[in-house]
Formats: sequence, C-alpha cells, structure tokens
Amino acid sequence: MNRLLSDSQKWLEKALSHLEYSQRKLAGQRPRVADMDDEALEVWEGFVARFARASDLFLQKYLRGRILHEDPAFRGSVRDLLNAAAKAGYIEDVEAWLRIRELRNLAVHEYNDAAIDAALLEMMRLTPLLLDTRRLFGHAPE
Repeated sequence: MNRLLSDSQKWLEKALSHLEYSQRKLAGQRPRVADMDDEALEVWEGFVARFARASDLFLQKYLRGRILHEDPAFRGSVRDLLNAAAKAGYIEDVEAWLRIRELRNLAVHEYNDAAIDAALLEMMRLTPLLLDTRRLFGHAPE
C-alpha cells in the first residue's frame, strides 16, 4: 500500500473511532435543537463535526486514494468517484454516499431548527454506513 493511502487509512480509522464514540453517546436521543442547552448542543455539534470529518476523510482521501491507485489518470467529480467506487465494490449505494456528502454540507450551513433536527436524525441513521467502511481496511491495494 502506498504511503498516502496508508496515512489516509490511519486518519480515517481514528476519525471513525471518534464518530463511533459520539454515536454511542447520543444513542436513543432525538435532536431538538430549539430545546437544547449549551451542553447538549455541544455534544450534537461534536457529532456533526466528527460525521463531517469521517465522511471527508473517506471520500476525499481514502476512497479517492484507492481509486487513483487503480487508475492514476482518474479525474472526476464526487459522483464520478462514487460510481468508480461502486464499480470496484468499495461501496454499494452511490445515492446514500451522495446524501452523506450533502448532509455534511447542510449541517454546516443550515440555520432552521427543524431542518437541523431532520439532518441530525439522518446523520445518525447513516453513521453505520460510514463506520462500515472499516471493512475495506483488510483489503488494501498493494
């Protein structure tokens, strides 16, 4: 495995561990931003930051690194990257990954409490998909 891909995997593993911690801490809770005190808001914001970081590391570093390892000439959009990853068997659901990317952006730029609540719930629902990327670590390219 090349050095950049190896480093990306290490960063991603750490980010996934942090995301999993936040997920466990919030298990069973329903987000209601309008009702949150500073402490509760801080926990949810930590989750959002960890979700965003893990998704960025997976998509832009780790997954892109794997695709570039196989096809050094690859140049494409996020959708192109996800289509190539699905074709290679790294992911199954391109639309779910596009939604993860969209949620990452939405959570940072949304100010409507109800929309934030819905986005947080969807992030919690999609977090297992992010955590499942660990299955790829045992199948790294040479």
